[in-house]
Amino acid sequence: WSWKHGLQTGGDVVALLPVVGTLKYTDEGVTLLRSGERISTKAARGTGNAKFILPKTIRSAKGVEGKFSNGNYTYRIDTNKVAPGEGGFHIHIYRNGVEVAKVNGRGGYATSHGGRILQKPSELDKTVRNEINRLVTYVQKNLK
Repeated sequence: WSWKHGLQTGGDVVALLPVVGTLKYTDEGVTLLRSGERISTKAARGTGNAKFILPKTIRSAKGVEGKFSNGNYTYRIDTNKVAPGEGGFHIHIYRNGVEVAKVNGRGGYATSHGGRILQKPSELDKTVRNEINRLVTYVQKNLK
């Protein structure tokens, strides 16, 4: 062992400190990146700013349209030409103008509509699902 060897070993240890620090704080960096990703994703979707408001009317010849709090999702309540076993209405759910789901007044859902495969309501954004449930309950109470 020599002083030269000791100084070189000490220099190598000091050179490794940034790597050790990086490894030590990797989990915090990942958490920060994930939360930043969620924030930017929500900002891109337009969430967090709009408030979901139940419609004042639920019947209209062309259907009643509205928006969910997630700015990319809208709905249309249809009370025309609804089969007797479907609860008196349908709610068509759209994401960016494209129909993605359809529920009826009895809580059922359509797997397809107009040649398009639709999602189950359980596959939609959680906030939108909750708002769909509120909307279905509201229309059920006020349709009669």
